[in-house]
Amino acid sequence: MGIKVNYGRPLFVAETGTEDDFRPVWLNYVCTEVAAAMKAGVPIEGICLYPIVNHPGWDDDRHCYNGLWDYCDEKGDREIYQPLADELQFQRQQIEPLLKLHE
Repeated sequence: MGIKVNYGRPLFVAETGTEDDFRPVWLNYVCTEVAAAMKAGVPIEGICLYPIVNHPGWDDDRHCYNGLWDYCDEKGDREIYQPLADELQFQRQQIEPLLKLHE
């Protein structure tokens, strides 16, 4: 028998992400776990994809490929990382109906 805790507040998963080609795989894993929790009655209201744009490494200024969009080019445009964009769209379609169950 598990312990049921009610914090009286909605929950969200914050600042979750990873680098390189693992980005869509990681998002799939996180969303699958969140969906399972929601189906079990946990009131999760969102997932924060972090970071949304690639950035320099904090300790070495390396180019961290962990966002949905890359650095701006000389025109100010950003290239989207399509595999993560595709996974994000797929997961939206999976999770949005679960959000309506908790309204």
